[in-house]
Amino acid sequence: MKAYLMTRGTLRRMDYDFLGETPPDRWWERIADGGWIMQDYPEVAVAGHGGRTGIMASGLPSRRRDVIRTELRYTLVITDAHDEPDLALRLVAALLTPTGQATLGALLDEQFDVRTVDTLLGGGTADIDIPARLDTILRDWNPPLEDRDGDDLHGSWAGRLDDPTGRAAFLGRVRRLLDDTAGLAFTSHSVSTISGAERARHGLGETVAILLADSDTVDEVQPLGKAPAPSPTGLSPSTTRLRHLRVRPLPTLVTATASTLALAIWWWIGSR
Repeated sequence: MKAYLMTRGTLRRMDYDFLGETPPDRWWERIADGGWIMQDYPEVAVAGHGGRTGIMASGLPSRRRDVIRTELRYTLVITDAHDEPDLALRLVAALLTPTGQATLGALLDEQFDVRTVDTLLGGGTADIDIPARLDTILRDWNPPLEDRDGDDLHGSWAGRLDDPTGRAAFLGRVRRLLDDTAGLAFTSHSVSTISGAERARHGLGETVAILLADSDTVDEVQPLGKAPAPSPTGLSPSTTRLRHLRVRPLPTLVTATASTLALAIWWWIGSR
């Protein structure tokens, strides 16, 4: 298991980037590029492919601020999480909660202060083994598994992030991903409906388990079946309402145009 850390620095030119090494595979970007997750928000994504499991946790809060006092955040990426499934499952369970996110953010701030982050993002070097330091942080934290993993549904499904049953099923899916099952499990602040979750499943083209962070229509875990046809309006996945356009009745337009044309022809003939 190896961890990587992304954040930004104090100066505006120090945009979000990884400190030191970059993960060999940015698999979560496919989910983000589709609009299914929002990395500015606290999101957790787990992927199982080819017997390997990766974890991504974004939106972890930092006390650091940039020059215009904008709040800064961390993104933590873990590769080969299947090597230590118990620790990986504890980390995922904790990072589903605001308390866990704030705790890890504070632990990262203690080890990656303003000077260290700005030096690394500014192209300088720091006397620090970043993967080793991250490994120590995660092992020393070793959060308790307060939400026990439950029964995972077969196939794709969606539920609510604030539903204990949904979180238990999600952890059940994560345990399977850590045990050589293929697929994706992630939280989403951009998808809020079952139809949106269906489009995510269809767009990603694989088995998914999704916990919706903000939904007024989903009360419990629901299986995902056949994906709906793409929206003809081309709306983003986060859109839950369509705008209805008022169109002038066509017969009125045709009548008005025909009358104008006839009048023009009469005037032209009369003027000859």
